[in-house]
Amino acid sequence: MKIATYSRNKSLIYLIAHTYYIDPFSAAKTSGHTATMTNINELIKNRRKRLKFRSWHRGTREMDLLLGRFADQYLDDYTADDLNIYEDILEISDPDLYNWVSGREDIPDTAGRNIICDLKKFTLSF
Repeated sequence: MKIATYSRNKSLIYLIAHTYYIDPFSAAKTSGHTATMTNINELIKNRRKRLKFRSWHRGTREMDLLLGRFADQYLDDYTADDLNIYEDILEISDPDLYNWVSGREDIPDTAGRNIICDLKKFTLSF
């Protein structure tokens, strides 16, 4: 990612560019200091908060309710790999995801199939 060369606000632009899609396990060093487990845990905690927010703000109210409630209940137990898969699921269009969860269409064989199946079970439970 290219960072603007303007001297004014350069550090702010750098911070914004590197805050949003950071992989906590690739961030072994930050500003020359070794990242501690506390820092990594904070990054994962913030990532979970972002994913929960995205789950509640999809675009269609039906998917907001389904994914938001699911995220609130399950994301705290997910590993970093599961969070990566869940983030990929959030990129799927609402109509496709809704059709899979509602049983209108079969769930395709993808990396997120297990999580989508869990979402389907969760949806059927209420």
